[in-house]
Amino acid sequence: MSEGRVVFDVGLPPVSLRANSRAHYRRKKKDADEYSVAIAADVEFQICREHTALPMKKARVRYVWHYAGVEPDHSNLGGHTKYLQDILCMAPKNAKPGYRRWHLGLVEDDRGITAEYEAVKVAHRKDEKVVIEITEVRE
Repeated sequence: MSEGRVVFDVGLPPVSLRANSRAHYRRKKKDADEYSVAIAADVEFQICREHTALPMKKARVRYVWHYAGVEPDHSNLGGHTKYLQDILCMAPKNAKPGYRRWHLGLVEDDRGITAEYEAVKVAHRKDEKVVIEITEVRE
């Protein structure tokens, strides 16, 4: 990992958090909270804590969606990674008491993110994941 660039992978988000889901908002909140905690526990070992450029003001984020079944519609990949993108950012300043979502704090705000999406076919379900590459954009 070089300065201004972070690469790691996480599991696919739960189906309730994907673009075409019609899950109840309570289910989505519960799943988003649990997904964020699982990501934080997994990613902690992948990200170097000595990285001095965190949080980044602006970043280009590349999401590589590894899937085993039917190829997802490319236009839905942004919706599939919506909650994941929120988790990459700093916690919102207006978070209410009891707010259980975990934020990695890699980027200041999702308004500073330019996202790119790619889908890659893998042989087995156990290989499904999202590889995230964050590159700092300096002005």
